[in-house]
Amino acid sequence: MIHGQVYKARCVAHVHVFQKKVRKVLKLDQEMKDFAKLLMNEQSFLVFGRGYNHATAIECGLKTKKEALMHSEGILAGEMKHGPLALVDKNLPILVIELQRHLGKQLVISICC
Repeated sequence: MIHGQVYKARCVAHVHVFQKKVRKVLKLDQEMKDFAKLLMNEQSFLVFGRGYNHATAIECGLKTKKEALMHSEGILAGEMKHGPLALVDKNLPILVIELQRHLGKQLVISICC
């Protein structure tokens, strides 16, 4: 009986955490609209990710192609200097997906330098 109550309490707690996270994402709505406005007149868009964020970058590139009808590519950040760097100029929009803050600076350096 106690085990069932503990399980139920944990489930309820997880639902509350999930609700908070959904609210946090929904608050980003205006930021996403502003970001979309920045990309409206662009021809291409690159998305970089490292590790498990590489899959997210690829998916972002695919969704951008499909929904915005814009050329976009999801690229493994470490591969930047092996080809994609030739495509980059000061006007090309680049999105970097990095959820581990301590790697963010290293990732930006590998892309920009």
